[in-house]
Amino acid sequence: MTTILLVGTDVPLLEGLAQTLAAVGHNTHLAATLAEAMEFASADPPLVAVIDRSLIQPMGDPLRLPLSRGGALVVYRPDGASARRRA
Repeated sequence: MTTILLVGTDVPLLEGLAQTLAAVGHNTHLAATLAEAMEFASADPPLVAVIDRSLIQPMGDPLRLPLSRGGALVVYRPDGASARRRA
């Protein structure tokens, strides 16, 4: 089964995603911080990591998150967060 790591502080959103993914047979793991995500991924690299953008803005730490071969990092913007626009 595919392991998907969900990282962020929007618990209702992440729980909803976890339930939806579990319903179609995926294993999910929730992490509130990047440190917690790194610890989990080091032991069991996920195929996909879905991470709140606000956790990665100051640093590029998620780019070092271990993923399974062929894995993907997906970044989301929580509802109400401002979008950074380029001129």
